[in-house]
Amino acid sequence: MERKIQLLVTNPNNRLKEQLFNKDNIKLLDSFAEIVWNPYQREFTAEELKRYIQGKDALITSWGTHPLTREILDCGDRLKFIGHTGGTVKWLVEPDFFERGIMLVNGNAALAKAVAEYCFLIALSDSWNFISTVNIVKAGGWLTNEDVSDGLNGKSIGLVGYGEISKGFIELLKAFDVCIYVYSNYCSQDEANRMGFKLADLSTVCGCDIVSLHTTLNEKTYHMLGKYELSCIRDNALLINTGRAELIDEKALMDELRTGRFRAVLDVFYQEPLAFDHELRSLNNVICTPHSAGTSQYWRRKQADYVIEDMKRFFAREMPCYAISRQQYDRLTPR
Repeated sequence: MERKIQLLVTNPNNRLKEQLFNKDNIKLLDSFAEIVWNPYQREFTAEELKRYIQGKDALITSWGTHPLTREILDCGDRLKFIGHTGGTVKWLVEPDFFERGIMLVNGNAALAKAVAEYCFLIALSDSWNFISTVNIVKAGGWLTNEDVSDGLNGKSIGLVGYGEISKGFIELLKAFDVCIYVYSNYCSQDEANRMGFKLADLSTVCGCDIVSLHTTLNEKTYHMLGKYELSCIRDNALLINTGRAELIDEKALMDELRTGRFRAVLDVFYQEPLAFDHELRSLNNVICTPHSAGTSQYWRRKQADYVIEDMKRFFAREMPCYAISRQQYDRLTPR
């Protein structure tokens, strides 16, 4: 009988574990792996991980995992595969990890689909004045046949960055008559032609009816939207940020939002949770959500599914679909 791989799942025994794993993907894991689960309702300490990782062929990690330091990985005498069920792995492993020859994959492709759905929801509901219309009716008012919404069709949509989230958002927009502009340092003209959008500079993208941020945070993208870029946002436009708060100069953003010139839906903030008395909570042209753009149960389960399927591929000597290279790692958001 072929030996099963020895697998450690580091997720604490909590609600997140229940969201990621169900009887179906556990059954798939059981078919080729001997599983050791984290028995605690907390993350492993570094010393516990050093013990548990010994003799394991593979790890499944997620939020609630201690960073895999050099000292911890040195104890992984058989370790060949790490599957992270979250997004960025930059906090999880150090740059020299890639010298070890261990396969690293993540569930970001599924997480990105959830964020894309959120952005599509926001773009569509804002274009139809959904929240303001609901509030009018709740306040006892009504609309007439002469009160129309812009709708999503006919709008220009500017995406800052081109990764899995942007790709998913563009796919959802294909049923609509919209013009999509993308600012990216990595996207080729051939890819733009294939996906049906136009490559543009940052000021052009910021001048669209809807502007959505999907680039990673690093030293080059920190405050990439400053006073000038925000001034390029047209009156009555919508700004969506599901990336990282630090992509935008906070002071410049607050100065613009106080004018009420355009609307913003923000899912990320400089300090989280957002302070109870933060001004953003009270601005009528701002909607704040609690870093929840990726919290679809359907896609959260898929995050684990993608990792498990890639693990099975790897140990069957096939190439995983969601492998992370050192080059990709270098472009990831720190957290």
